[in-house]
Amino acid sequence: GPDPEPTWAEREWHAQQEDQQGVHDDSTDPSVSAVRRNTWGPSYRAQQLREERLERQARASRWTTSGLHDAVTRFRTAAPCPVPDQSNGYLFRGRLRRWIQARDITCTFPGCERIAQRCEIDHVVAYPSGPTSHGNAACECVHHHQAKHATIPAIRRTDGSMHWTNRFGVTAERPPRPLLRGW
Repeated sequence: GPDPEPTWAEREWHAQQEDQQGVHDDSTDPSVSAVRRNTWGPSYRAQQLREERLERQARASRWTTSGLHDAVTRFRTAAPCPVPDQSNGYLFRGRLRRWIQARDITCTFPGCERIAQRCEIDHVVAYPSGPTSHGNAACECVHHHQAKHATIPAIRRTDGSMHWTNRFGVTAERPPRPLLRGW
């Protein structure tokens, strides 16, 4: 019997192979002259088909440039939602812990790049005076956690930045980190 009609995926695969190899079968296309069939490179009709296919794929794409930029900007600037409830105990656990690690990304000491998953989560205002909540928490590597308790107190400002002051009055501030760098 006759060959079955090729599927959409098979047609796309063949079109891509033709584009890569520069070989197109124009022998059955009456609009292509015999001279054009014998020249090197893709035919005019094959180029048109390729452009049409690329336009179809672009229209079918979910993201436009402006839509992607808006989504990334929203993702970068919005707080991870919903904000988890505070804990009744001392330890930061489960969802609250993961939320704080996602927010801080690294140790909150300025210049420290230790990732938050390898940091300790500390109460900015000591427990039980301060609650076990996201607003009273900061990821600190072991070194800076110990330094905070020994000589370098820190406070979290309302904008999310961490303000550190050493015993000589020298201050350092770490602004809140965007979720994606380079934007």
